[in-house]
Amino acid sequence: MTLGYNPTAILYDEPTSGLDPLTGRQVADLIRDTHEEFGKTSVIVTHDYHALMPIADRIFLLDPDSGKLEEIASSDWEGIPDRLAPMAVTSVAKEDEVNSFSFGELLSQKFAQVFVGTTGALIALVMGLIGLIPIWRNPVWGMRYFAYYARMVFGPTAFLYLMASGLISGFVTTYFTFKFLPYSNYTGPLLVEDLLTALGFATYRIFVPVLSCVLIAARCGAAVTSDIGGRQFGNQIDALKTIGMKPRYYLLTPIMWSFMIGTPLLSYAAFYVAKYTSLVTFVFSDGVHGANFWDQFFHRGLVEPGFLTYQGFGWLIAKLLCCGVGIGIISYYQGLKSKFSTSDVSRSVTSTILWATLFSLTVHFIFALFEYEGVVP
Repeated sequence: MTLGYNPTAILYDEPTSGLDPLTGRQVADLIRDTHEEFGKTSVIVTHDYHALMPIADRIFLLDPDSGKLEEIASSDWEGIPDRLAPMAVTSVAKEDEVNSFSFGELLSQKFAQVFVGTTGALIALVMGLIGLIPIWRNPVWGMRYFAYYARMVFGPTAFLYLMASGLISGFVTTYFTFKFLPYSNYTGPLLVEDLLTALGFATYRIFVPVLSCVLIAARCGAAVTSDIGGRQFGNQIDALKTIGMKPRYYLLTPIMWSFMIGTPLLSYAAFYVAKYTSLVTFVFSDGVHGANFWDQFFHRGLVEPGFLTYQGFGWLIAKLLCCGVGIGIISYYQGLKSKFSTSDVSRSVTSTILWATLFSLTVHFIFALFEYEGVVP
């Protein structure tokens, strides 16, 4: 279609972005053949110099400091990978040879791996917390990235997703609590008040927060990792570095704030849907007590006189923010790992779901050891 307009020159913008090496070389060959057959000047903007450098006649590099293009003499082309070290893609050779280790050597190796992994996690945590500080040379672009990731983390579809989970949670916990109460004809009238109180407390402090964080880790964490992984695979991370935009500021900071804001909002949306679903379910299934009865005892362990928030609001927000911070860090750094194929992107998404979910469950477990001390719903 482009050739149909008979242009003087054809501009290619990252033509091999997101492609595996073999397909990238095929695209390079197609560009070369088109150039030779139609005699059009071809200008290619790319970071994939491995695939496209063999078909080039002249090469210019963009100097991130001066913002100017610098032509590289053909005699210096071999040194381009050294000048573009952050963007160099190096192949990792896999050895099929199985080495034998003594028990002591194997134990030492495993200990070193654990130490390196733990150190890396601590560094990621520190960098993630530092990333909360919005150091943007261009605030407009910073806010654009924030708006982009905010829609990804707590956009309309995320709210619908979490509200659906609240609907299911509110119905299941209420319906089955009273449906399968042993000897309900006798125990129901005696326990219904306490059951509603316990149900309200558990829904607000336990059921919905745990379920929400797990779903946020699975849905939102996976989406962010997929986005960052795609940028890494398509060399867009290197493109940011080339023009002097640090990914930590323009990607990590918006991601962290999106999860910090989105996790409590989504969790509360799920809770309120669960709460009113519980009300409707109780009124229609009980047939004796009305909405006022449900309201009085469902909130008995939550309402604090003189306070606008429910009991345990501080604890709830604290653990939701901790989960949000962890999910954001895991999502970003899993996506930022080196990607050599689309399979690597998929694996990073799977790893994010696993580790972010485990992290969220661990946070709730640790908080449970302290926040319920002396609490009587």
